[in-house]
Amino acid sequence: MDCKEIIFLQLNYAMNIEQIIKSFDTVPSREITKVKLQTRFDSKFIFRDNLMPLILEQLKDDYKILTQQGHYSSSFETLYFDTPKNLFYRDHHNGKRNRIRIRYRKQVESESVFFEINYQNKKGRATKKKIAVADIKTELGQVEIDFLRKVLKKKQIEKLRPYLSNSFSRIILYSKDTNERITLDFNEHFGFQGKNSNFPGVVFAEIEQEILTRNSPFLSVLKKLIIRSEKIGKYSFGMSIFGKQKSNSFKEIKIRINKIIETHD
Repeated sequence: MDCKEIIFLQLNYAMNIEQIIKSFDTVPSREITKVKLQTRFDSKFIFRDNLMPLILEQLKDDYKILTQQGHYSSSFETLYFDTPKNLFYRDHHNGKRNRIRIRYRKQVESESVFFEINYQNKKGRATKKKIAVADIKTELGQVEIDFLRKVLKKKQIEKLRPYLSNSFSRIILYSKDTNERITLDFNEHFGFQGKNSNFPGVVFAEIEQEILTRNSPFLSVLKKLIIRSEKIGKYSFGMSIFGKQKSNSFKEIKIRINKIIETHD
C-alpha cells in the first residue's frame, strides 16, 4: 500500500467511521470472560486518529467488537501508585525486564472498579492479577494491602502513593479465530500533582496475545501503514511528561506524539 492509496482511503473512510464500526460482528460485555488474557504478550502502538477508519475497515472480517450497554466504546479512569522515588517508573525507563505496575481502573459505564497488579517478566510476558473493589481510592485499604503482600514487602507497600491519573475512551476488538485482543484508546487525559495534559488526535493501541506471533491481521495492517511498535506504556509515558524524573529514553516517542498533536485538526 503506497502513500497515495493510504491518502485516498483516509478521505474515503473519514466520514464513515460510525458505519464501519457498526459493520463489525459484536460480542456483549457479559461474554468477555470467555477470552482469558490475564497472562499474555503485548505490543503497543501509537498513531493518528485519522487512520482509525482505515484500520478498522480492514479488520472487520477478522475481529468482533465489544459492546457495553449498547455502546461501541467505553470510558475508563485510572489511578497509578508508585514509591516516593518512582521505582516502578524508573524500572521501565532503565529497561528492567522484571517490573510491576500498580493501579486502580474503573470502567465508567458499568461502574466496575478493579485494583490491579501488572507484572512483566524478563521474557516480556505480562501477567495481570486483579480484585474487584468498591471505588478508586487515594489511600490503599486493607483489602488492597493484603492483595499487594503477594508481590511486595511490607515496607514497600507502606511507601506507595497515588501519582498519575489517566482517563480515556476505548474500543475493544476480539479475534474471531485466536485468543487475541486489540484495544484502541483515544481522548487521553493525564493528571499529575495538579498538572493536566490532553492528547487530541492520538490513538494508543495495544495487541494482547496468548501466544506471541506476528501472524495477526491487526499487525499486518499496521505493517502496511508503517506503524511500528513502541516500548512504552501509558504510565511511563504519562510520568515522562510531568515532573523532573528522567525521561531521555522516551524522548523519540514524545517527539512523534507532539507532532501528531500539532497537526491535529
